[in-house]
Amino acid sequence: MGCLWYCKGNECRIEIDGGKKLFADKFITCFTADANDIMLLSNSIRLQSDYLTSHRILQISMNIIQAIQSLHLNNIVHGSINTDAVILLISPKEPITALLGKFSNTTIFKNDLHEKYRNRYRQLIKTDISDFALLCNELSSYCQTQIDQINESQLQPDKVMQASEGIESWRSVNEKLRIVKDAIDDQLQENREPKQILADLWAITSGD
Repeated sequence: MGCLWYCKGNECRIEIDGGKKLFADKFITCFTADANDIMLLSNSIRLQSDYLTSHRILQISMNIIQAIQSLHLNNIVHGSINTDAVILLISPKEPITALLGKFSNTTIFKNDLHEKYRNRYRQLIKTDISDFALLCNELSSYCQTQIDQINESQLQPDKVMQASEGIESWRSVNEKLRIVKDAIDDQLQENREPKQILADLWAITSGD
């Protein structure tokens, strides 16, 4: 997948189906995804897609941590991290890739940030991390739903076998997501540096 262009300004005129539409005061990101399918995480959760295995749920959380780190490294605050903002790139041959979209609430700060804006910048960065905690909570709820369905035998045997993973895998990922959420809550209360918080979250999700 490649990013074609990124626009911020008073207005952008984009040609769609032969006509031109005006987008005022919007952040617009255009991606290409040749020979791949794209789905919002929110839709995948709502449809309980077979594609959302426990291993892929964990990979999604890791990809989003990387995305947040990349944005913050460039003084960009996303401002609206949730399942509607997570784009899943689905390839039959490649591992799942989760990307952040929905940049309508994004704020870009200058590198030489004036002191009077630093507190606002820091608070907005913390909001991104808080939003990620809520995202992890939703992913954890999805894992718990799968666990409950298996326990209650609501899944057909062939579907359980097709998933090629047992209930222990769902429990393991669910526990890891809960640890991430608790770590965020604790470290934000301790007023830890956002950069260090994200590094710790990466260590949790990527560790065995």
